[in-house]
Amino acid sequence: MAVRLLRRGAGAVFVLLLPLALVLGNLHWMLLDLSFANDLWQLDPRTDYLVRMVPQGFWLGATV
Repeated sequence: MAVRLLRRGAGAVFVLLLPLALVLGNLHWMLLDLSFANDLWQLDPRTDYLVRMVPQGFWLGATV
């Protein structure tokens, strides 16, 4: 009885999470392809004021 319930539960989780994984996989691809297709997102410390005004520790913390 318990094994059957465990299998049903595992199957239900798989059925529910598979579409979510597919959507998130496509979302991840769209984000990378559309947002980072060029190098405009890279900031140059010599010319960009945003990098000059905000300390490097902030960027490290935001990334982590």
